[in-house]
Amino acid sequence: MVNPVKTLEQTSLDSIGHSFQEAFKDYPSRWDRHELETLLNRRGFKPELSFGIFEENEMVSFILNGIGMFNGLKTAYDSGTGTLQKYQGRGYASQILRHTVLVLQEHGIQQYLLEVLKDNEPAIALYRKMGFTISREFNYFRQDKEYITRSASSSEFRVAEIGIPDAEVVKPFWDFQPSWQNHFDALTRPLSGTFLGFGAFKDQSLVGYCIIDIASGDLSQIAVHRDFRRKGAGSSLLNTTLEHNQYPSLKVVNTEVHCTSITGFMKSRNIQLQAKQLEMICKL
Repeated sequence: MVNPVKTLEQTSLDSIGHSFQEAFKDYPSRWDRHELETLLNRRGFKPELSFGIFEENEMVSFILNGIGMFNGLKTAYDSGTGTLQKYQGRGYASQILRHTVLVLQEHGIQQYLLEVLKDNEPAIALYRKMGFTISREFNYFRQDKEYITRSASSSEFRVAEIGIPDAEVVKPFWDFQPSWQNHFDALTRPLSGTFLGFGAFKDQSLVGYCIIDIASGDLSQIAVHRDFRRKGAGSSLLNTTLEHNQYPSLKVVNTEVHCTSITGFMKSRNIQLQAKQLEMICKL
């Protein structure tokens, strides 16, 4: 008998959290209940468009989807697809994914977006089979605060708290577009995190900025205008984030592999590369 796929509208966060932790227990990051709730809020979680397979009242396989806009298109974002280890090999992930794609199409979703660890070959093969193609490759950096190399802040720049800046103001600083979980829509969703934004100013002009979730240590965005790089603006911003960060480590997730400036900056500060992810998109 084939187990039916069900929406998660009636599934408690505790139940989702239990299955999520079990499915991702070998993942580089771990989340407690509050962190998972924050993560899902940030990613636009919609339980009515998320799905699971249950055995004996336990969710044994699932897809947790967020909904929003990305590159001007109505998009579903896979916040997490997982199957408990003892239930793997039964085709549950394929079953849920096929069901999900059909339902998303019925709801007018134009594309399906996800990220997957680069070394997770079975998952990548499944996504390719379902029509996903690789759009970008990302790095994931992390380091305990005590091991981060600090460079003296530059007196040339003044750093001040600015809140979440206007995207149109800071886009000229970017070398790449932020991923789904780091984009401004994600950072400004209710209950998505405890974000602080800081700007680096040369005289009265904003020349760089960063945004950090001080409760999780997630440095979501950091960028400096090209004319002011390698002059201390980035170091001044990083020093400020470390002063305000309440988490024991700093995490920098989903920087583009081809962005040598951010990769070099992380290396110079001893913020270590932990993993690589692939961003994949399926047009619906």
